[in-house]
Amino acid sequence: MLPELSWTHKIQDIINYINIYNKTINYFKKKYPSKILDVELSKLSNQKEIEAKKILEFCNINYDQNYLDYDTNNKLFNKTSSFLQVRSKIKEYNENKYKPYFYLIDEQNN
Repeated sequence: MLPELSWTHKIQDIINYINIYNKTINYFKKKYPSKILDVELSKLSNQKEIEAKKILEFCNINYDQNYLDYDTNNKLFNKTSSFLQVRSKIKEYNENKYKPYFYLIDEQNN
């Protein structure tokens, strides 16, 4: 599904990419502990208002209820291929979404 990203073609490459990402982000978290905010996707999608307030406070932006209604804003400008995703509401995160693919990871590790 991601032909332009060569690291997505093999499970081991994805695992390596994730390990590199984790190493990099942990380095910057240690170097700049007050400059990085972790946001859990499941919390963001299931507790939108609480998490949005945390993010905006971290960025020193005053909260406005309209921020959660961004999908109804007709002035929102976006010229990316994810246009429809940007226009749709944040969906609740499904923590079990990966399960149909889990056997692939398990097979690679054995």
